Amino acid sequence: MLRIFFMAFYLCTNIYICRTEELCDCDCDFDAKIDYWSNLTNQVAQYNELSATLAEIKKQLAVETRNLSSFLNSKRSATDNRESAVFTGIVGASFIVFASSALILVDLSRLIIYSQRKK
Repeated sequence: MLRIFFMAFYLCTNIYICRTEELCDCDCDFDAKIDYWSNLTNQVAQYNELSATLAEIKKQLAVETRNLSSFLNSKRSATDNRESAVFTGIVGASFIVFASSALILVDLSRLIIYSQRKK
């Protein structure tokens, strides 16, 4: 971080010396660029132009995620026809049905007992 600060200070110092003491004898347009970019209006115009260009590029590169195969595959179950997978599925479904039936029967028996007491 300190290195970047010294580099920026060095560049700013050299630009300042070059602009004030006219040490640069070349016919470069460096001073014109400094004057152009020191104007806030030019900076804002460049920022707005780059923002518009960036928004256009983002719009062109945008992809509808619901049409991607990765999204579609995440919503589908893969089939597995191995005997062990089928057996595990059957055992799991049987357990769920058995547990649900047991709960319903217990509640049903309580309901029958309660209705007989009411009569």
